[in-house]
Amino acid sequence: MDEVCYLTVNLDPADAVFAVYDRENVQIDPKDGRYELIKGGTYTYTVSAPGYQSQSGSFTIEGDEEQSYTLEKSADSTLEELEAQWGGYWKNEDNQNIVDAAAPRALEYVEVKWKQQYGANADYSNSVSDGILVEDYICCFSGNVLMYLDRETGEVVKSASMAARGNSSFNKPLYGAGMIFVPLNDGRVQAFHAGTLESLWVYTDTVGGNASTALRYDSGYLYAGFADGNLVCLSVTDEDPDRTDEQKSAVWRKYDSGGYYRTGVYTGEKCLYACGRSGSVYCLDKRTGETLQSLSLPSEAGAASTAVCQDGGRIYFATENGWLFSYPTGRTEGWTRKGSRFWTWAAPSMGRPWSITAGSTWEAPQRTSTVWCWPPII
Repeated sequence: MDEVCYLTVNLDPADAVFAVYDRENVQIDPKDGRYELIKGGTYTYTVSAPGYQSQSGSFTIEGDEEQSYTLEKSADSTLEELEAQWGGYWKNEDNQNIVDAAAPRALEYVEVKWKQQYGANADYSNSVSDGILVEDYICCFSGNVLMYLDRETGEVVKSASMAARGNSSFNKPLYGAGMIFVPLNDGRVQAFHAGTLESLWVYTDTVGGNASTALRYDSGYLYAGFADGNLVCLSVTDEDPDRTDEQKSAVWRKYDSGGYYRTGVYTGEKCLYACGRSGSVYCLDKRTGETLQSLSLPSEAGAASTAVCQDGGRIYFATENGWLFSYPTGRTEGWTRKGSRFWTWAAPSMGRPWSITAGSTWEAPQRTSTVWCWPPII
């Protein structure tokens, strides 16, 4: 039987996050303020805090240990906050697209204002991504080019080269804290200065896979999911302003054997809610990545295939086999399937936008012309 050693860490600043991983790149959660590690084992770690330069490395433990880490302050940010009318995948922070705007009654009432050709049709990484609205621009990407388009003409006003092709068929850019974040195809996420489109930093995941889960920004942190296994939390601080290719380290990583594919996370005051392709649903501490609770969906439901959204103190998501689930937020124990309901529809839902209004759930599944509405879940 392997001998257990206990690791205690002291951090400066005190609110820094220490994350430690075993040789399988699985994060180890602390127990009673200590980490239970195997004697003779080699572990990797990261230490990070907003506004500080992160540290990372490895160590081998041979007995009970106490380690201390002190982070250096980063230069003060000079990034300017811009107006983003629609800054991400969804209109609001509950992961819903609800707007107070009239829609045309029929096609004959629609007029095309402009049309431009960028990229190639049906090419996953050369098509044009959906756009976001930042100031007077539509921000989108095609291939390895990030673009600001004039909202009135569709012409390119400003552009920049990205480190790799972006995942344009399944994802879009995200605005936050004066930056534009772009999901790339090769296990990377790149951050740009939102005013100049100058590159600031690049994150390369330890496992890799397409960044095919919608990005989310919350209070100085970026959350990204990768198809091959990891959900990561990144501090968006530009730790080395003199470099445009600064390599970013993750604050924490949550591995799922099926990866995170065409979904999206929801973050509340303290918790993050996510669905892995393995059929697992996670409630994590959004600051440290510690698993507060998790459960497995019924096998017949299939994997989650929409983002997690929130309304009235409950999270909602749907699966590829036509199940709709709902669970209460704010709990750290006692999740059960009691609060879940399911319906079936004509085709699986794969990452489609959906909303909850007046307690009812609305969605337009793929490959059908039907919009579905379910009554409130109580």
